[in-house]
Amino acid sequence: MLFSGSLLAKPSLDLPDDTTELKCLLQTSLDDETKLQVYYKLARKYYDENTDLAHYYLDQVEVLSKNVDDKLSFGKAIYFRGYIYLKLHDSVNAMSFFLEVGFYI
Repeated sequence: MLFSGSLLAKPSLDLPDDTTELKCLLQTSLDDETKLQVYYKLARKYYDENTDLAHYYLDQVEVLSKNVDDKLSFGKAIYFRGYIYLKLHDSVNAMSFFLEVGFYI
């Protein structure tokens, strides 16, 4: 990472699309930045079919990003959580997460 906590976009890794392969990756020793990307990709993969799992993986992004002081990843997780609530037609919760993002990005 070039600058800790910076708003510069990080290059995306070429991660597999298959959720089983992504979960297997988490069983290996990955650096924190790669783990964050895997967790986030899993959340995106699950948001259509299983929002509970999507929220679980977003929880993992939030915890790890706080531990490594990665405000951009934390903000992306908060924003995506709002997007999930919007998809579920829960505009009140969606708006609260969208507004919270401003504090992290």
